[in-house]
Amino acid sequence: MVDQSQKAGLSLEEVCRQIFAEQSAWRKVLIGGLLCLSLIGIPVAFGFFWRYMAKVRASGDFSLPEWTDPLTLVIPGLKAMAVCFVWFGVPSLVALGLQSLFFAIFAPLGFLWILVTVIVFWVCSCLAVSALWLYQREPEWATLLEWEKILAPFRKTWSSLILPGVAFVGIVSLISPILPLLPFVFFGGFLPFMAYTLQVYVFSRKGI
Repeated sequence: MVDQSQKAGLSLEEVCRQIFAEQSAWRKVLIGGLLCLSLIGIPVAFGFFWRYMAKVRASGDFSLPEWTDPLTLVIPGLKAMAVCFVWFGVPSLVALGLQSLFFAIFAPLGFLWILVTVIVFWVCSCLAVSALWLYQREPEWATLLEWEKILAPFRKTWSSLILPGVAFVGIVSLISPILPLLPFVFFGGFLPFMAYTLQVYVFSRKGI
């Protein structure tokens, strides 16, 4: 990791500003959103997440990478999808299932479980970034089960991740009924969320 001390204190707003400072950033987000509309394109889109995290880790540069050699993003994208499935997909599906059950049994109090589900989404999003960060450093599938290493950064920095996490989960949840827009909001929202979360994990030197 290169010296990134100058970027250690960037706020979420500053991270977003650096990401979207270039006019081409919106075009890159549009491409990512379009890829997320198809099953074939999703691995490529997740490969872009992989490439972006690797760039931030290597250089501390928050600007988005180029969409060059998209075929080289497929394998990293499949790896990123596997990581996110284990640390976000599975817990989120369990939470949604329990939410439906809670609604069926305790309909008047169902809103309480909605709050719990939002918290689960937030925690799992943060853990997915931590797991992806760990997997890039230790590219072995066994690392996906290293729950102590994955949980450690979040446990030490969770209070700094409330705002970006709630913003990301909240925006995606609000847009989710509008299915055609969801891939674009997810892709464009996850990039700054991932970048800021990674900054908190790495630049604070917690959980390493």
